[in-house]
Amino acid sequence: MPSQQDRTRALVDLVAFRGPLSESIERVARFPWDCDEELVSVTMADVLAVLRRYLAGEVVAKDLQAWADAVEMRDDLGHAPGVVDVLFELSNPGINRAITPTLAQDLIERYDPAVPPGDAANRPSAGC
Repeated sequence: MPSQQDRTRALVDLVAFRGPLSESIERVARFPWDCDEELVSVTMADVLAVLRRYLAGEVVAKDLQAWADAVEMRDDLGHAPGVVDVLFELSNPGINRAITPTLAQDLIERYDPAVPPGDAANRPSAGC
């Protein structure tokens, strides 16, 4: 039986978009969505790093949507202010805007105060 430590490690890998996304989602799916405590926090830095990877061509739109959907509503994940809004926008392109480089740039500019407007595409990737 997987341990709480296994669960935390799987959540950390998912939040960081570490390794193949399908494997991360599969590892996390072994655990229930419901949890009495938040084991891992999703920070705005985590979200911005994944958006930058998308802009760099390391992540495709379909996987960005799947990642956002996978981390949006889990009870074992905490969410920093603003994170749920970005995840909702990314995980629901049918009712929000389509995932495009323009959307990613807009979100980076909106949520990263260090990025001057119009400069998100020129900002170096934060990496993983």
